[in-house]
Amino acid sequence: MPLPFFAIAIPVLHSSGAWIASTAASGYIAGTLSSTWIGAFVLGNSSLLSALGLVSAAGIYGAASSGLAALGSGVALGMGAALTKVGLGGVASALGIAPVVTFLGLTPVGWAIAVTAGTLITTLGYYFSRKTMQRMNEERQKGGLDPITLLKIVEEVKLLEEQSLQNILERLEKETDNVSLSSNREEVTIDGQVYSIARLKYAMNEDGSEEILFARRIGRNKRILLIKAATEVELLPAHPGEFIQREVIEALELGEAEMARILGVGQAVLSDLLNGKSELSPELALRLEKAFGIGMDMLLHMQAEHSAAQMRASAAAINVQRFHREGEEESDS
Repeated sequence: MPLPFFAIAIPVLHSSGAWIASTAASGYIAGTLSSTWIGAFVLGNSSLLSALGLVSAAGIYGAASSGLAALGSGVALGMGAALTKVGLGGVASALGIAPVVTFLGLTPVGWAIAVTAGTLITTLGYYFSRKTMQRMNEERQKGGLDPITLLKIVEEVKLLEEQSLQNILERLEKETDNVSLSSNREEVTIDGQVYSIARLKYAMNEDGSEEILFARRIGRNKRILLIKAATEVELLPAHPGEFIQREVIEALELGEAEMARILGVGQAVLSDLLNGKSELSPELALRLEKAFGIGMDMLLHMQAEHSAAQMRASAAAINVQRFHREGEEESDS
């Protein structure tokens, strides 16, 4: 049976100095801005890498959040919601980091392929032509990076996946009593059972549930920790004003008047944004990026996620009201 076709996304240097995944066919891929080359590579090729068992939702989230320690940052931990309550998709959605739909579970076939490095390299070699590798190294050279081989790519992707999962488990250790990381962060004890972190994967399932799996070499993957049940409801993505209030004003101990002066806007305009009464404009997002180093792309994506979720919630509420109204009319007749 022929293998499915995947267009390889090659990370290129963004004008901001970060890496972004790109393909010749579609140009820049929305939502793939990352500060690291391997992060952009994973985001641009998440479907392929997940299907082959190289990454799970952990690695994709780690790539999207532009750093292996992102889940330990004040941004994620200051969100005010436990990971066990909202799941990884809820955290990402609330932070506006990446669409939940990009997170993929691990397939049994994918893990079988990933068992041996030789088999994995051979399979990846089907997708990576000599010309693709040449283009990839040309782009790396533009960013001041050394040439890379397919084997080295696999090693870096595995490292991203493992360290991202370590950070997730570190956060869960603080939130629950049944998770304990070893001092070298190579093993984790869950419900009294010790597991090698290199054998664990974070899966997001079609029914909305999220779980950490122990990937067996033979047979079905074993669920060792349920993070979010299928029936749990996602949080409404955060308004960028909440993020700015917490990560700029409170963190830097600025007053609204001082921040408005720095940004060159009226205090009333800033106050409406911080309180979620107005949407973040591209112009103000750019001013925030220049003044405080907050990514304009991330802020605008956060606004888009929040606005879309609000629209869905409003539409759902209207449908409920219409349902009740039609029911009352039928009763009257």
